[in-house]
Amino acid sequence: EQRYFMFSFIFKWVKLITPVFFLIFFYSGLIAAGQETSSPIDKQSKEIKDIFQNERSVEKSRALMDIINTIDDTYSDIYGSLKKGKKIVIFIDPAHGKLKNGQWQGGAATRRQSCTNKPEEYYSIIIAREMYKKLKANPHIEVKTTPDFLDVLEERGEIYNDIPFTKTTELAAKAEAFMIITEHLNNVSVMDKADGILNIPGIHITRSLGGQKMLRDVGSQYRGFLTLYNMFDAGGFSKEYAQRLRDSLVSKGIKPNNWEQGVVGDDRFTYFLDYPISIIYESGFISNPEEEKLLASKEYAVKLTDSQYTALLSTIKDVFKVDISSKTPKQLGKKPEDDLRVEMMKLARIAVYYLKCADTQKALATIDIMEKKSGKELKPHMSCFAGIKNKIEQTEKLYSLAASTKNKNKKKKQQTAGRYYKQAYDLLSYSPVYKAYKDKYSRALGIRKSDTLIASSGGKTAYKPSNENKTFFYSNKAPKLRTILLPIEDGQSIETAIEAALAPDTETLTKLSDSFRKAKEFGRGIYLISINNKLKVTKVQKVSGVLLDPWKYQNQQYLKNSYFAPPSRDKSL
Repeated sequence: EQRYFMFSFIFKWVKLITPVFFLIFFYSGLIAAGQETSSPIDKQSKEIKDIFQNERSVEKSRALMDIINTIDDTYSDIYGSLKKGKKIVIFIDPAHGKLKNGQWQGGAATRRQSCTNKPEEYYSIIIAREMYKKLKANPHIEVKTTPDFLDVLEERGEIYNDIPFTKTTELAAKAEAFMIITEHLNNVSVMDKADGILNIPGIHITRSLGGQKMLRDVGSQYRGFLTLYNMFDAGGFSKEYAQRLRDSLVSKGIKPNNWEQGVVGDDRFTYFLDYPISIIYESGFISNPEEEKLLASKEYAVKLTDSQYTALLSTIKDVFKVDISSKTPKQLGKKPEDDLRVEMMKLARIAVYYLKCADTQKALATIDIMEKKSGKELKPHMSCFAGIKNKIEQTEKLYSLAASTKNKNKKKKQQTAGRYYKQAYDLLSYSPVYKAYKDKYSRALGIRKSDTLIASSGGKTAYKPSNENKTFFYSNKAPKLRTILLPIEDGQSIETAIEAALAPDTETLTKLSDSFRKAKEFGRGIYLISINNKLKVTKVQKVSGVLLDPWKYQNQQYLKNSYFAPPSRDKSL
């Protein structure tokens, strides 16, 4: 009886609570179903929904979802995020840095040292510290960077390590950064620098890219700031910020570089490809002696960063309609085109993703959507993608022609196909956006993958000249008919130039001068001159630069081997 009573009691309770559990499970199912139906994709435009519906790959769908979520979280409602206590994260990329061998990457390791033999990092630290102070003082901004570079910015240290751009974008993504900025200084090729460090006009001993000494007529002295902006930012923030910065600096009397007047879209680096908004400041040429003096000044760094900072705030205000210039953020009136900017950013990242996968059909379809959706205001920011679309269409057509080549002769068929593959390969630059396609065409050509990786690398690789220590020394007389190397400076007479180049006696100098005048009217430049036994000029060639090779040329001034120079006991060091 006791057992019967116990089971009866349990049965009654089970009977009572079963409907309750059923209702709980039922409503839980409804809630779960509701959560599934209100996914982030449901909030997107029809075009983005269609892209997801047409994507059959689970892996690619997840990657696209990450792209959409990141852009929505970072850029869709900046004001709302600030009101919830979040901050606008600015990631400062360390400009170059120390290599494993202990050298500064922006110095002798890459032959980019300044006129006074200082590495680029010396000046970038000065400017970056001033920018950091301004960003840190804003209550709505948080600065993120690598720990060692943060120590440098906080003036707790002077040394930091070099990291590749790919690592920068990885760290910025992890920090949920709004944008990446980096403070760089400009330089010119060693071919345009006297003694490898000084860019000044005139005829100078410079270096070839292989490290060999050469004589070169340096015609231009590079100067001025420029800002490299992210060409893949179809929302336009990067370019508009660069233009605003240029206008601010020019208003202060600071000269822009002649290259697109200081606002340069650049797609060469992985840095620009893998992040929605990014900027490289190139604040002047450390190979220019006048600009190096300015860049060494803290006052000049303050002047530069005042413009960098105020241009940043005003661009955030105009593009994303949030004013963060005071203690309390202010939401400004939004227009439909403001939301379109974020939409274009999403589509741009999707297009880039498909290009990196060499998924041509989906990449070009996404670019088509961008071209249709971009209004008058955003059309200028589409030029990069229009160019990419055109290139890919051309190369894929060539690739298809190669694959469909028909010929009974197997060797001729391979040769014809090979020409098409080679044309497709050569048509594309080494921009990282084309890397998957370059690899695809190189496989068809049978080129080793390592050959393309070297040229397409977006990292900050150290430059090591192959013949850095190869220098020509030769003091014996050259044969009489060896080609004469004749430099002529501004305002220099032919007699003075010949005397400096060949050191002949008075009688020979007169004969050579007469012969040279009859052959050509000489002005400033570097000339290679051939003569016969009677000292008559048989050939004159003007060149911009020439390797100082005593086995090919004779010249007393630079090679100490003129046939016409008198013997001397004095030995030149």
